[in-house]
Amino acid sequence: MLSDADRTAAHAWIAEALAVEPADLDVSVVRERGWGDIWQATPRTGPAAGLLHWFKAPHPSLAREVGLRRVLDARCPDEILPLVAADASRGWQLSADAGPTLAALSRTEDIAFLLPLPDDGPAPGYVALARALARVQRGVSAADLAGLGMPEFRPADAVRTMAERLEVFAALPVGHPVHCRPEEKARAADQMRAVVGAWEELVGEHPELDLLSVEHNDLHAGNAFLVDGRVRISDWGDAVLGHPFASLRALLFPARNVFGEDAVTAIRAAYLEEFFAGGEAPPQQVQQRALDLAMTLGAANRLQCWTVMPEAVWREYAEYIVPLWREAGRPFAEVSMA
Repeated sequence: MLSDADRTAAHAWIAEALAVEPADLDVSVVRERGWGDIWQATPRTGPAAGLLHWFKAPHPSLAREVGLRRVLDARCPDEILPLVAADASRGWQLSADAGPTLAALSRTEDIAFLLPLPDDGPAPGYVALARALARVQRGVSAADLAGLGMPEFRPADAVRTMAERLEVFAALPVGHPVHCRPEEKARAADQMRAVVGAWEELVGEHPELDLLSVEHNDLHAGNAFLVDGRVRISDWGDAVLGHPFASLRALLFPARNVFGEDAVTAIRAAYLEEFFAGGEAPPQQVQQRALDLAMTLGAANRLQCWTVMPEAVWREYAEYIVPLWREAGRPFAEVSMA
């Protein structure tokens, strides 16, 4: 949450970005969370008079998002929600209003008519989002992302990553909502170790699958918009340098709950088709197996989203955090939380 001094500075920063005096800028706080503040800002005068904008002030640990978005916008401008202004040192971001989120649009029957070439089948908006993500991940390399301060997560290191993340929760007092008991920590390590073994066997036979790119780490339709018929992805603050396939874990979970298993099948197929478009692809069965394993191993890194947050956030969102280790190693189809 921003301090009073930071609020004053942010108001002035937004006004300068929109070429108005601070007194001519209407601002309202939409959300204050442990991971950042969201404001609405509308100038009364100037070139953007009357136009709604969104301001984001993230938790300091997520300020690296600005640098990442600049790289992604340079490499994949058609897939990224553009920023009007950004402050890399503070992570502040200002974007023009892009209308309802893709999640909101997907709850209507009009979504297919808003897409120029919608995929047949259920949840066409989610399918389009999966394709957009695949294009981004194909469009950037690990070298492009070097030096941005992003955490790195390799599937083969999932056991160590899980153990490191769980140290934070294991150190909490017994009785804390997100305390990780010793036997839970040991069980999570054993389960992840078995999945890592399966992963290493698979990439040993198909080394082309052993790759790193941008892993959004919080991809869902609430973080995407439809602009001029194209899906634009936003909110990259939790992103890591990891296996790209792990990104679908956060997307498929709500899609399954809202639209059912047929939608999950369609989204998976569209993502893999787009990811391997124009290049040599392993057999479909191998692709699907790699996707399953990467999503399962991605649970270790999903914890990254939470370990950097204040303790008060852990208490509030315990129901989202604890399943990440209690269900470690389970296939995606069996997990209760993304």
